[in-house]
Amino acid sequence: MHKSVSYMGDIDAELLLPQYASVRIIRCPDAHLGMSHSIRSGLAAAAEGQPDAVLIALADQPFIPHRHIEMLIEAFNDSGAHFAATANREGIAMPPAIFGRRLFPALERLEGDAGARKLLSDASNAGVFVPALKDEWLMDIDDPDSFKLAADLYSKSMQIPDS
Repeated sequence: MHKSVSYMGDIDAELLLPQYASVRIIRCPDAHLGMSHSIRSGLAAAAEGQPDAVLIALADQPFIPHRHIEMLIEAFNDSGAHFAATANREGIAMPPAIFGRRLFPALERLEGDAGARKLLSDASNAGVFVPALKDEWLMDIDDPDSFKLAADLYSKSMQIPDS
């Protein structure tokens, strides 16, 4: 399995993630131009390994447990679908999501700050949805208030249970 991470920003990810020595870190120099640039950067790096699929996960969703990723992989592999995505309580598709090779051209055409979410709602793309078992898993930390809420949640539980 080819493992790489495309990330945004000017930090030195290799220093922050030494425990992931087997993961290839891909810096996206155009990240400030929008999420589509990070997606294309990661996809280009992954393409070297000729993958059948790619996983898109967001760094600002830190409570997604390993087991949920395993469930996405299992659903994708068992279904033959074009993608497998997380579904929130309302059934709305969201990351993390796995995209099969058939959708790579569409991922490459994304522009600006458009993530891959529109591909998940396109009826021409057959997909399967894996519900998040806890709302906390989907917490998206985008501002100081959501960061404080996440820090409080983490300090109270020291972890978000994965079941």
